[in-house]
Amino acid sequence: MPVSFKLNPAAKIKLTNFQNQLKDLVGLTVVNWTQRDSPIDTGRLRNSMHYSKIANGVRIADGVFYGVYNELGTTRQRPKPFLRPAPFKAWPTIARYAPTIFKTS
Repeated sequence: MPVSFKLNPAAKIKLTNFQNQLKDLVGLTVVNWTQRDSPIDTGRLRNSMHYSKIANGVRIADGVFYGVYNELGTTRQRPKPFLRPAPFKAWPTIARYAPTIFKTS
């Protein structure tokens, strides 16, 4: 049996605020870990890491063409993953600070 309910405008604003703050927390924390773990030659890859909010979450990306080659490797270069492990490394920080966002929203 489906259940439906309507939120009043103030509750919708509060929920949207909470979602945006949580997305910022996740985005910034994961980008921080990708920057820590990315291979450094010129620093271009590390400095190109960014996040953007999307409808159902956060998209983490790099701004250089060779990021995928560092992440996955090639026939001549071993993989140096920096993007895939980042959410797992960032999780303890996210779990620690998410409740404070909920309290202040």
